[in-house]
Amino acid sequence: MRLYDCRIYCFGYSDASVNKSDWTTASVRQFGRAKLQGWSARHAAAEAYVMECGWLRSVFMERLGGPETVVDFEHNAVRVGQALKKGVCWKGPCYYFDNGVEIFFFVITPLNQQRSLLEMQRAMVRFICSN
Repeated sequence: MRLYDCRIYCFGYSDASVNKSDWTTASVRQFGRAKLQGWSARHAAAEAYVMECGWLRSVFMERLGGPETVVDFEHNAVRVGQALKKGVCWKGPCYYFDNGVEIFFFVITPLNQQRSLLEMQRAMVRFICSN
């Protein structure tokens, strides 16, 4: 697993225009940021979505009596990961998720990661056992 810095931006159709070609930096707001581990950039983006807003949206939709499939989707990182599309935004390469009301953009940056203490211990054990 790698460490990723995930910045989430949100474009609400009601914030500017319904026309998707009108995406401007003025109509997009930063929604959240997370540093987390993931198997891939897509996995990190999905986990960040669930952590930053998915769980809250699922509770909100459940209280409103929303469809169970939508409620389940919002807090399931695997399903969110499957729904993410790869694209390019004003920040460069990104993943995005369009739910029809808002579009979430995920700008993922892999972070340089030092070896964890556990990895170093395992390497030491392998070295000692091999000699």
